[in-house]
Amino acid sequence: MAAVFLVTLYEYSPLFYIAVVFTCFIVTTGLVLGWFGWDVPVILRNSEETQFSTRVFKKQMRQVKNPFGLEITNPSSASITTGITLTTDCLEDSLLTCYWGCSVQKLYEALQKHVYCFRISTPQALEDALYSEYLYQEQYFTEN
Repeated sequence: MAAVFLVTLYEYSPLFYIAVVFTCFIVTTGLVLGWFGWDVPVILRNSEETQFSTRVFKKQMRQVKNPFGLEITNPSSASITTGITLTTDCLEDSLLTCYWGCSVQKLYEALQKHVYCFRISTPQALEDALYSEYLYQEQYFTEN
């Protein structure tokens, strides 16, 4: 049935037949070139290929449970009047923003918004989620 349809179509339009043969040739050529490692258009590539166009630089691996840590430097001398000294331990350079005197309930609500509503990715977004209800804010750039 399909052969009869193609023969009938060929009799009325030899350009259709030429276009079908040309398309099959292009697809086959693309697949063969892709098989041997030549760069072919994305539409002809295998969807399971894992080749990416961006380069990822190698980094020294460290096994950690938490990639970010804060440590009180001298806990015995920490008090309300003298304050505390924190030491950061980060795998990457980062911006640390400390919010002092915020409500635990507001912080919990902000974290719930981060999980279920919208992603908090900037200090300003966290301030908006906390409704600016904190006493003091400090920012530090930590280098690895």
